[in-house]
Amino acid sequence: MKRWYKKVNRGLVLAVILFIGLVSYITVGTIQFNQQKESAKELIENYMEAVMKFAADKTASNIQVEQLMGTYWEKKEMRLQDGGLDKEEFQMQMDQFLEEKNENLEQLSGIMTDYQISKYGTKGALCKIEYNYDFTLSGETVVILPTGIEVISEDLWTEYGLETDQKAKRNEQLSANIYLTLTDDGWKIVRITMDNYIVNNMTAV
Repeated sequence: MKRWYKKVNRGLVLAVILFIGLVSYITVGTIQFNQQKESAKELIENYMEAVMKFAADKTASNIQVEQLMGTYWEKKEMRLQDGGLDKEEFQMQMDQFLEEKNENLEQLSGIMTDYQISKYGTKGALCKIEYNYDFTLSGETVVILPTGIEVISEDLWTEYGLETDQKAKRNEQLSANIYLTLTDDGWKIVRITMDNYIVNNMTAV
Protein backbone atom coordinates (compact mmCIF):
# COMPACT_ATOMS: atom_id res chain seq x y z
CA MET A 1 0.00 0.00 0.00
CA LYS A 2 1.39 3.33 -1.06
CA ARG A 3 1.86 5.95 1.57
CA TRP A 4 -0.84 8.66 1.52
CA TYR A 5 1.54 11.48 0.67
CA LYS A 6 2.60 9.76 -2.53
CA LYS A 7 -0.98 10.01 -3.77
CA VAL A 8 -1.17 13.74 -3.21
CA ASN A 9 -0.78 15.98 -6.25
CA ARG A 10 2.53 17.80 -5.65
CA GLY A 11 1.41 20.77 -7.74
CA LEU A 12 -1.64 21.22 -5.54
CA VAL A 13 0.48 21.06 -2.39
CA LEU A 14 2.85 23.68 -3.78
CA ALA A 15 -0.07 25.93 -4.71
CA VAL A 16 -1.49 25.67 -1.19
CA ILE A 17 1.90 26.50 0.35
CA LEU A 18 2.30 29.52 -1.93
CA PHE A 19 -1.22 30.69 -1.11
CA ILE A 20 -0.60 30.43 2.62
CA GLY A 21 2.68 32.34 2.19
CA LEU A 22 0.94 35.08 0.20
CA VAL A 23 -1.83 35.46 2.77
CA SER A 24 0.74 35.64 5.57
CA TYR A 25 2.75 38.28 3.67
CA ILE A 26 -0.33 40.43 3.04
CA THR A 27 -1.50 40.06 6.65
CA VAL A 28 1.88 41.06 8.10
CA GLY A 29 2.10 44.00 5.67
CA THR A 30 -1.38 45.19 6.63
CA ILE A 31 -0.60 44.97 10.35
CA GLN A 32 2.63 46.93 9.90
CA PHE A 33 0.84 49.56 7.79
CA ASN A 34 -1.92 49.97 10.38
CA GLN A 35 0.74 50.53 13.04
CA GLN A 36 2.26 53.30 10.92
CA LYS A 37 -0.98 55.14 10.07
CA GLU A 38 -0.85 57.59 12.96
CA SER A 39 2.77 58.55 12.29
CA ALA A 40 1.86 59.28 8.64
CA LYS A 41 -0.87 61.69 9.74
CA GLU A 42 1.52 63.31 12.22
CA LEU A 43 4.10 63.84 9.47
CA ILE A 44 1.56 65.57 7.22
CA GLU A 45 0.28 67.80 10.02
CA ASN A 46 3.84 68.80 10.96
CA TYR A 47 4.72 69.40 7.31
CA MET A 48 1.72 71.65 6.67
CA GLU A 49 2.50 73.64 9.82
CA ALA A 50 6.20 73.95 8.95
CA VAL A 51 5.56 75.30 5.44
CA MET A 52 2.98 77.84 6.63
CA LYS A 53 5.37 79.03 9.35
CA PHE A 54 8.12 79.33 6.74
CA ALA A 55 5.85 81.31 4.39
CA ALA A 56 5.01 83.88 7.07
CA ASP A 57 8.59 84.18 8.37
CA LYS A 58 10.07 87.53 7.32
CA THR A 59 13.59 86.16 7.83
CA ALA A 60 13.11 82.84 5.98
CA SER A 61 16.34 81.61 4.37
CA ASN A 62 17.80 78.95 2.08
CA ILE A 63 19.09 77.12 5.15
CA GLN A 64 15.50 76.69 6.34
CA VAL A 65 14.53 75.42 2.89
CA GLU A 66 17.20 72.71 3.05
CA GLN A 67 16.14 71.70 6.56
CA LEU A 68 12.49 71.51 5.60
CA MET A 69 13.16 69.50 2.44
CA GLY A 70 15.43 67.07 4.30
CA THR A 71 12.91 66.52 7.07
CA TYR A 72 9.77 65.96 5.02
CA TRP A 73 10.64 65.04 1.42
CA GLU A 74 12.24 62.07 -0.37
CA LYS A 75 13.20 61.87 -4.05
CA LYS A 76 11.45 58.95 -5.72
CA GLU A 77 10.42 58.30 -9.31
CA MET A 78 6.67 57.80 -9.69
CA ARG A 79 4.63 57.16 -12.82
CA LEU A 80 1.71 59.52 -12.32
CA GLN A 81 -0.14 60.92 -15.30
CA ASP A 82 -1.55 63.83 -13.38
CA GLY A 83 1.84 65.38 -12.62
CA GLY A 84 1.97 67.31 -9.37
CA LEU A 85 4.95 68.23 -7.21
CA ASP A 86 7.92 66.02 -6.41
CA LYS A 87 10.85 66.96 -4.19
CA GLU A 88 12.81 68.66 -6.97
CA GLU A 89 9.87 70.73 -8.20
CA PHE A 90 8.82 71.80 -4.71
CA GLN A 91 12.36 72.88 -3.81
CA MET A 92 12.46 75.01 -6.98
CA GLN A 93 9.21 76.66 -5.90
CA MET A 94 10.57 77.28 -2.41
CA ASP A 95 13.63 78.96 -3.92
CA GLN A 96 11.39 81.02 -6.22
CA PHE A 97 9.34 82.13 -3.23
CA LEU A 98 12.44 83.40 -1.44
CA GLU A 99 13.41 85.42 -4.52
CA GLU A 100 9.99 86.97 -5.09
CA LYS A 101 8.43 87.25 -1.63
CA ASN A 102 7.47 90.64 -0.20
CA GLU A 103 6.19 92.01 3.09
CA ASN A 104 2.52 91.81 2.07
CA LEU A 105 1.74 88.48 3.73
CA GLU A 106 1.07 89.18 7.40
CA GLN A 107 -0.47 85.92 8.58
CA LEU A 108 -1.13 82.42 7.25
CA SER A 109 -2.84 79.61 9.13
CA GLY A 110 -4.74 76.48 8.25
CA ILE A 111 -6.54 73.41 9.47
CA MET A 112 -7.01 69.94 8.04
CA THR A 113 -10.75 69.28 7.78
CA ASP A 114 -10.63 65.76 6.33
CA TYR A 115 -8.02 62.98 6.14
CA GLN A 116 -8.07 59.51 4.60
CA ILE A 117 -5.14 57.11 4.23
CA SER A 118 -4.71 53.93 2.22
CA LYS A 119 -1.83 51.60 1.39
CA TYR A 120 -0.03 52.45 -1.86
CA GLY A 121 2.45 49.83 -3.05
CA THR A 122 4.70 47.85 -0.74
CA LYS A 123 6.15 50.73 1.29
CA GLY A 124 3.88 53.59 0.35
CA ALA A 125 0.73 55.37 1.45
CA LEU A 126 -1.75 57.66 -0.27
CA CYS A 127 -3.23 60.36 1.97
CA LYS A 128 -6.24 62.29 0.70
CA ILE A 129 -6.66 65.53 2.60
CA GLU A 130 -8.90 68.58 2.66
CA TYR A 131 -7.38 71.77 4.02
CA ASN A 132 -8.70 75.23 4.86
CA TYR A 133 -6.36 78.25 4.75
CA ASP A 134 -6.78 81.75 6.19
CA PHE A 135 -4.57 84.61 4.97
CA THR A 136 -4.11 88.19 6.15
CA LEU A 137 -2.40 90.22 3.42
CA SER A 138 -2.11 93.60 1.75
CA GLY A 139 -1.48 94.00 -1.97
CA GLU A 140 -0.08 91.53 -4.48
CA THR A 141 1.44 88.60 -2.61
CA VAL A 142 3.62 85.62 -3.45
CA VAL A 143 3.12 82.81 -0.96
CA ILE A 144 4.37 79.25 -0.68
CA LEU A 145 1.77 76.76 0.50
CA PRO A 146 2.38 73.10 1.41
CA THR A 147 0.86 72.26 -1.98
CA GLY A 148 2.94 74.73 -4.02
CA ILE A 149 3.54 78.38 -4.82
CA GLU A 150 0.66 80.82 -5.32
CA VAL A 151 0.54 84.38 -6.61
CA ILE A 152 -2.35 86.49 -5.29
CA SER A 153 -2.35 89.25 -7.91
CA GLU A 154 -3.79 92.76 -7.84
CA ASP A 155 -6.50 91.65 -10.27
CA LEU A 156 -8.02 89.52 -7.52
CA TRP A 157 -8.35 92.56 -5.27
CA THR A 158 -10.39 94.31 -7.94
CA GLU A 159 -12.46 91.18 -8.48
CA TYR A 160 -13.56 91.28 -4.84
CA GLY A 161 -14.19 95.06 -4.91
CA LEU A 162 -11.12 95.95 -2.85
CA GLU A 163 -8.43 98.59 -3.22
CA THR A 164 -5.05 97.05 -4.02
CA ASP A 165 -3.45 98.56 -0.92
CA GLN A 166 -6.21 97.45 1.43
CA LYS A 167 -5.52 94.86 4.10
CA ALA A 168 -7.72 91.84 3.54
CA LYS A 169 -8.54 88.38 4.77
CA ARG A 170 -8.73 85.52 2.31
CA ASN A 171 -10.02 82.00 2.77
CA GLU A 172 -9.14 79.06 0.52
CA GLN A 173 -10.18 75.44 0.59
CA LEU A 174 -8.37 72.65 -1.25
CA SER A 175 -8.30 68.91 -1.74
CA ALA A 176 -4.97 67.18 -2.36
CA ASN A 177 -3.34 63.76 -2.63
CA ILE A 178 -0.12 63.29 -0.69
CA TYR A 179 1.96 60.24 -1.61
CA LEU A 180 4.31 58.93 1.09
CA THR A 181 7.09 56.36 1.22
CA LEU A 182 8.38 54.62 4.34
CA THR A 183 12.13 55.11 4.83
CA ASP A 184 14.58 54.25 7.61
CA ASP A 185 13.80 57.72 9.01
CA GLY A 186 10.03 57.20 8.89
CA TRP A 187 7.49 58.50 6.40
CA LYS A 188 8.56 60.99 3.71
CA ILE A 189 6.58 62.83 1.04
CA VAL A 190 7.36 61.86 -2.56
CA ARG A 191 4.61 63.65 -4.49
CA ILE A 192 1.62 65.96 -4.03
CA THR A 193 -1.20 66.37 -6.53
CA MET A 194 -4.23 68.66 -6.37
CA ASP A 195 -7.84 67.51 -6.69
CA ASN A 196 -9.74 70.74 -6.12
CA TYR A 197 -9.21 74.37 -5.14
CA ILE A 198 -11.81 76.94 -4.07
CA VAL A 199 -11.53 80.57 -2.92
CA ASN A 200 -14.39 81.00 -0.46
CA ASN A 201 -14.06 84.74 0.13
CA MET A 202 -11.74 87.76 0.31
CA THR A 203 -12.86 90.63 2.52
CA ALA A 204 -11.40 93.89 3.81
CA VAL A 205 -10.12 93.91 7.38
